[in-house]
Amino acid sequence: GDPLPRDLDALAAEIADAVAALTDRLPVVLFGHSMGALVAYETARLLAARDRPAVRLVVSGRRAPTVRWGGTLHLQDEDVLLADLERQGGTAAEILADAEMRRTVLACLRDDYRLVETHRTAPGPDPRCPLSVFSGDADPELRPAEADAWHRLAGGAGGADLAVFPGGHFYLQARRAEVVEALVSRLDAALAFPAQAEAMFP
Repeated sequence: GDPLPRDLDALAAEIADAVAALTDRLPVVLFGHSMGALVAYETARLLAARDRPAVRLVVSGRRAPTVRWGGTLHLQDEDVLLADLERQGGTAAEILADAEMRRTVLACLRDDYRLVETHRTAPGPDPRCPLSVFSGDADPELRPAEADAWHRLAGGAGGADLAVFPGGHFYLQARRAEVVEALVSRLDAALAFPAQAEAMFP
């Protein structure tokens, strides 16, 4: 397969390169859960720097990049990774019970942790679009009270909002219909944003 990105910024740059051309003819909304929240945020910043901002950014299940994380889970053995995966929940027991599948899952998880734990957000532009935060009310990776740190990163572009759902880190699985409904309502609002953005950021 393709080589893994060297770091999270490189991954965001690849996505921004692929998405930038779409902004000429389509409104682009970025959604990211867990590690994907950081990737979506950095991608939104890159698009804004190219004067091709997304119309909305939705982040879920991850603290804001301004909150220090660090961590060395990507350097730990499989038992430590497995314990963390079980702590978060959401992974089918039959997958973890199969040795080959478990190794594959843990290898992917290690790569994800490497990207997240070594990432440091560099100074740069705000995403220049409204920012929504989705959270499970029992998610240890993003407590609803921690959403303010994300909201401060919206840069005043159309505001920010918070949606809280029952559940832990993988609340999306159990609350799929509610999450989709919340996303659709924000997509409808996002379609009106480009004209507002043009006035705000000429």
